[in-house]
Parts: sequence; structure tokens; C-alpha cells
Amino acid sequence: MITINETLAGEPITFYCVQSNVDFKQYVRFIKEHRWLALDTESTGLNPYHPQWRLRMFQCGDSHTAYVVPARFKRLIAWT
Repeated sequence: MITINETLAGEPITFYCVQSNVDFKQYVRFIKEHRWLALDTESTGLNPYHPQWRLRMFQCGDSHTAYVVPARFKRLIAWT
């Protein structure tokens, strides 16, 4: 897992970028530990019905921690 530590408005924040099936356990644990999380997606455009539209990545997180999941992990994203 790629880990990026930054500061935003004086507060420490951490991004975790899921890279392999080995990273799933940490991601799943994070999801299950939270009742509320923000969700976001990145895609190739605004129209999901366009023939060339593709999901690029999925993100979820709280105020200090975010997980970035590449679109190739479709089952993990669907589970979330």
C-alpha cells in the first residue's frame, strides 16, 4: 500500500492507496470501524452513459484518513 502523509489547514491527513489484494484487510477494517464516511469517484467524464466513460478510482474516508481504490478492484468497490 502506498501511504502519503500531508498537512491540510494545519491538520495531519493520510492517504492510503490500495495496490494489491494484500491491502484489502486494512481497507475493510477501516470501513467497518466507521459508521459514516465520505465517498467520491474519479472518472473519464461526467456522462456515465457515454460509450467511452470509465471509472478511474474510488475514494472513501473521514476527516483525517482516506483510502483510494483503483477501478480494477471492482468487487472491493462494490462491497464498499
